[in-house]
Amino acid sequence: MKKFYTLLAAAAVTVGAFAAAPRFVVENNAAPATLTTKAAKAEVRNIEVAVGNHKVVKSAVKAPIGGGPSIDKLEGEYGQYYYNMVQGENAGNQGPYIAAIVEGDAANTLDVYGFFLGATRDGYQNKVTGTYDQAKGVLTIKNGTSIGTVQFSDGPAELYIYLQDWDTYKILDKDIEFKYTPATHSLNFEAANDGQSFTENLIICTNANASVGQAIETGMAFPVTMNLFAVNGTMSLTFNTSNGASPSQSLVYYEAFDNSLFVSNIQGLGYDVMVEMTVDKAAKTASLIDQSLTLDLGGDFGERTCYFGVAQGQSLYTNVTFAGQTTNDESGVSTVLSTPKYLLIDDEGVGFNVSNATIELFDVALFDATAIENVTVDFDENAPVEYFNLQGVRVENPANGLYIKRQGNKVAKVIL
Repeated sequence: MKKFYTLLAAAAVTVGAFAAAPRFVVENNAAPATLTTKAAKAEVRNIEVAVGNHKVVKSAVKAPIGGGPSIDKLEGEYGQYYYNMVQGENAGNQGPYIAAIVEGDAANTLDVYGFFLGATRDGYQNKVTGTYDQAKGVLTIKNGTSIGTVQFSDGPAELYIYLQDWDTYKILDKDIEFKYTPATHSLNFEAANDGQSFTENLIICTNANASVGQAIETGMAFPVTMNLFAVNGTMSLTFNTSNGASPSQSLVYYEAFDNSLFVSNIQGLGYDVMVEMTVDKAAKTASLIDQSLTLDLGGDFGERTCYFGVAQGQSLYTNVTFAGQTTNDESGVSTVLSTPKYLLIDDEGVGFNVSNATIELFDVALFDATAIENVTVDFDENAPVEYFNLQGVRVENPANGLYIKRQGNKVAKVIL
């Protein structure tokens, strides 16, 4: 199973640019229509996660114990990604496309706007309704559900989603389940596998009312993973390498607590990567102080612990400070944090050279005295306690060290 979970981590990385204005608008049916093909499937492979010229070392996040959040906590915007595996070398990550989740009209249902096709809550694209089991933390979409209409060269066609057998292409008598993972605030579908190869996959096709046991070989996409990660901001920056400058954009998820700001998927390094920024409201700054990530830099460098910093004098790095500005206009509240230059670098000077980094946080006035009220709820003293290391990886049994403790809407650093 180890290689399988390495592959799953790859599906969380941002692929492709994202337009941040207007907020969360993606071109209708932008990418899926180009994926029409006959399935010729491959075995599970260990897919490395490319970030610039480097790779991020990731750990699989275990499934939650004790269920997921209530429906109202799932409402919001989600960046959705899927890993499509057809015709061997054509396998690859797709996304991000934007979905919006709101509570459905019927009890225990969720409406997902833009599922697979991309949309906004106020847009004109598709809506898929699923049932949500809070005790299990599972969103279920019925096998054979219509997920919307796509425009082909010969006209529009309605799409349907099924779960099928990997080898025979036959439709299975199973619905599609997305499990909620609290550590990454995500809903995740994982195709069944035997540890060596997939035994099932999704198929997105134009076949309406397909019956159980019917074989379907031709479709638009054949995802083996499909993930929806909560997002409420964006990040843009430039990677500077010997081959020149390369702009990059990604969606981020943040939570603000007192004088701390926690950001996931910073510079597109994955939603299971969490960093803490220390907020100075009076100075209107947010700083990355002694924050590090474990990276596999490849080649002769191997695995390194790299810190966020700015080269200064004889020192390899100092802490990074982002200057902030909050606006409140007709488009809503937005806080923008920016810094002209910073690095992610180890003690030997190896790592990323990044410039013009900008993080835009939606729906929060970070430097106002009442800012935290926009992103937190009343504290639940009975909420389960979670621990994370300083790289944002969840720790099941913490001991002898410095950790991030999260209980409900409270986060603090603790020494055990």
